[in-house]
Amino acid sequence: NNETRKFIAYISLACILYGLTFNHIGYVLSTILFLEIILTLFNGKKNWKVNTIVSVCFSSFIYIVFTKLLGITLPVMPFINF
Repeated sequence: NNETRKFIAYISLACILYGLTFNHIGYVLSTILFLEIILTLFNGKKNWKVNTIVSVCFSSFIYIVFTKLLGITLPVMPFINF
């Protein structure tokens, strides 16, 4: 089906974009952008508020867990150091 192929192509492009931006803009921003794209594909544009809240909260929570609790370094934003 053509719709399924488009959906897979958008997901693939989002993954490539995520990989390309991860080290340049940091974990938090690249993950927010990635999740926003993926959630928009699944939930639609009309749920942008929920998508944004989930993206920001998830990315921030995971960053804190990895860096503060587990001691694992993730790429930080080039202009902000948590």
